[in-house]
Amino acid sequence: MDTTQRIRVEDLAKAVLEARNGHPGMCLADMYNPETMPADLKKAHEALDKAVDALYRPRKSFASDEDRLQVLFDLYEGLVKARNGEPAGTDAPKKRRSKRLLEATESAGGGDEGVQAETS
Repeated sequence: MDTTQRIRVEDLAKAVLEARNGHPGMCLADMYNPETMPADLKKAHEALDKAVDALYRPRKSFASDEDRLQVLFDLYEGLVKARNGEPAGTDAPKKRRSKRLLEATESAGGGDEGVQAETS
């Protein structure tokens, strides 16, 4: 990722946070509920997803959010291991990791009714 691409992704991520901040009375569970998600937040996430897809899958978009997250977490995990001098490729199979990721995402989304969007 070059500097221009990095700045673009950072700007789009900031737009997501700004959209969240525009709904201070909504908890995160409501913001990310498909039935109640504000249109501006959905649009900001779609723009960010499109930029990430273009960086990591330029010829073909990710099949799902889970697919996108799996690739990004795998890349992150590789960077952390490289930074710590650990060998790559010693993890649990991707399917199991993907299932754990999905379960963690679902449990986080279901239990944050009292969490409000950041305002900073």
